[in-house]
Amino acid sequence: MKEDNDRDDGVEDESQNSESEFVRTRVCLTNRHKEKLEECADEHHAGNLSMCMRSAIDDHARVLNGQHAINVDRVKQIANSLHEEVDELSSQLDDLNIQENTNEESDSEHHAPINDVHQALIEERDQARPSDLAETLDISRQSALLAAEKLVDRGVVARQPAQEPKYAIETANES
Repeated sequence: MKEDNDRDDGVEDESQNSESEFVRTRVCLTNRHKEKLEECADEHHAGNLSMCMRSAIDDHARVLNGQHAINVDRVKQIANSLHEEVDELSSQLDDLNIQENTNEESDSEHHAPINDVHQALIEERDQARPSDLAETLDISRQSALLAAEKLVDRGVVARQPAQEPKYAIETANES
């Protein structure tokens, strides 16, 4: 049976043992190690060199006991999983871009360019029916209607109620 102050990794946790005894010891360090210790203590242990040393010893004991390898393997699994998710999302994004490009190509093949309908409406200086626009631009009535509706959606053209819709350039005064 494990003691309350022993962790699963076999390293004793002094914070759980209220009767931990501290022993002062001498340690010889190179200047480089001393600087690293001070830097680590400042960053992670509020400048407490002793606490930093104890933590480093505990961490090193876990590495020697094999805990480090388990953690590295877990990080690798997570990284691989994230990589697979990124690949899947990239693939989905590519599919959406392909669909969007296909839709744009079919729009340009089957519908009058919006700019042509817009220009025709400007030249009419009055109202125009989709059939008038189709005849002027030599396109299908459906293409003219769809282009005019896109201009309505953009707020550039106003739809005039009638038996057959009429479209006119939107002016600031009519708003």
